[in-house]
Amino acid sequence: MTSSLFIFLPLSISFFFFIKIFSTETAPQYLYHDCPSAALLAPDSTYQSNLHTLLSNLSSTATHTTAGFAVATTGQNPPDRAYGAFLCRGDLDITTCGYCVGTGVQGILERCPNQRASAIWYDRCMLRYSNRAIFAAMEWSPNVIFFNMGNVSDATRFTQLLRDTLNDVTMRASADGLGKKVAAAEANLAISQKLYALAQCTPDLTSSDCVACLQIGIANLPEGKQGGRFLAPSCNLRYELYPFYNASGLPLPAPPPPAPAHPAPGPVTGSEDPNRSRDLVWSTRYKIACGIARGMRYLHEESRIQVIHRDLKASNILLDDEMNPKISDFGIARTIKADQSQENTNKVVGTIGYIAPEYILHGELSMKLDIYSFGILLLELVSGQKNKSFCQLHEGEDIAIHARKNLRDGTPLAVLDPAIKETNSEDEVLRCIRIGLLCTLEDPNQRPTMADIVRELSSRPIPLELPQQPAFVLGRTERPVEVLETDESTGTIH
Repeated sequence: MTSSLFIFLPLSISFFFFIKIFSTETAPQYLYHDCPSAALLAPDSTYQSNLHTLLSNLSSTATHTTAGFAVATTGQNPPDRAYGAFLCRGDLDITTCGYCVGTGVQGILERCPNQRASAIWYDRCMLRYSNRAIFAAMEWSPNVIFFNMGNVSDATRFTQLLRDTLNDVTMRASADGLGKKVAAAEANLAISQKLYALAQCTPDLTSSDCVACLQIGIANLPEGKQGGRFLAPSCNLRYELYPFYNASGLPLPAPPPPAPAHPAPGPVTGSEDPNRSRDLVWSTRYKIACGIARGMRYLHEESRIQVIHRDLKASNILLDDEMNPKISDFGIARTIKADQSQENTNKVVGTIGYIAPEYILHGELSMKLDIYSFGILLLELVSGQKNKSFCQLHEGEDIAIHARKNLRDGTPLAVLDPAIKETNSEDEVLRCIRIGLLCTLEDPNQRPTMADIVRELSSRPIPLELPQQPAFVLGRTERPVEVLETDESTGTIH
């Protein structure tokens, strides 16, 4: 028998306490449960009868399916209809999965009696039920994080390796469109030590929803710990310095999809790749801009845990085969409390050219950091040039200053990528230029919110007030801060 001491840290609770977890070869380990409903069921209600039938059916299904996942419903009409699902760890055989789900049925009824909705997690499976439809929808709440109390010796190197490994298993798990959405990886940490990681989503999720769920988990795992895991209804994530899964029981890596997602728009902008730039016609670029804005609005304002990406840039936007954008790489993302507008830090991370001035000069971290980065990204989409390359060609003048000068001089369309000069959407181009300049204002309080940006991008043409001078921070410093720049091609922190 092996044992590990973990700290239990719910994301929605400000305190923590210790629990003891024991691992055996036979019994599933109880980890966490959630009983959110305040209204209790009557002992002999129709819903309770349907619920017991539902849980019995799920337990029976678990002993017969090789998928390790199933959904079920019982009852014909709301509010008495019960919905349920289970997910077993991807490396388990039918017997082990069935035993875990059966244990979960007993455990959830004991820990959450007479509840309309509940969820329970063990080390080998998750079981949940509700009186509302819960299928094919990404749900990362309720959630819980466990982490090993031991610290790693080389935190910088370990953090980078962990980030790369978790991003790898996240993308591979999400790419399995037909089977189990699960992937594992081993990485060499030292001569005689390895890092083990596993990521899994419920198979009913889309690829993008799977990525989003797992990257929320990555963003909230504590740094520098020897092990950790994230549990949510739609996904789970774990890493340790010892093997905790059966590699032979996991599906083989899926072959590359016929139209894989690829980084954009940075490596395919204007002068760097004219042929690729011509493929990104204006309507496609505008679609990309709107999609990124909606994704960032979700992270900032619609998610229960508000997320600051901190590294929003061209190479962290992926495009699927229909050119829909996906925000990726949440390795340095930070969460912020709903009642907290900003925090301060001496360690500034990000990519030069996308970092807001108040962050690089004063260490002020807020959602307006992402707004600034989005503004630069929007101007890059318009111009077809990367901000860093533009500064090098124009003796330090960044893309925002250049755009403002042209807007002031009455030649705003001079900013537009020459590869797409022919466009019937001048109002959209002007809208993007003006929004980009508003986003890059030096005073973060004057920048719009992501909800403002989404509204402006989707509304009818309206005259926007000419923004003030955009921020310009090259060569300025007012206090000592440590800037850790992320490489645009590899994501490595320098």
